[in-house]
Amino acid sequence: MNESRVTSESIRDAKAFQQAARDRVFAKTGLRITNSAALVRVHCICGGCRFVASATTEGRALRSLAPHLVRSHGWAPKGAA
Repeated sequence: MNESRVTSESIRDAKAFQQAARDRVFAKTGLRITNSAALVRVHCICGGCRFVASATTEGRALRSLAPHLVRSHGWAPKGAA
C-alpha cells in the first residue's frame, strides 16, 4: 500500500504557496481571487462594479469573468479589430 505524503505541514505550505500566487495575480492585474466554501470567487476589477465570478476552480471563474468584461465594460480581446 502506498503511504500518503500529505501532512498538515504540506497542506499549510500548499495553501501558503497558493495565497502567494493569488497575491502576485492581484498585484499585477487587480483581480482578487478568494475562496468561499467550495467556490473560488474572482471580483471584477472595474471601479464600482460589484460583479463576482464564481466557480469550482480559478480557471472556470476567470472564464466566466471574461464575457462580463467584454459585455459590461467594453473590453476587447487582444488582437481584436
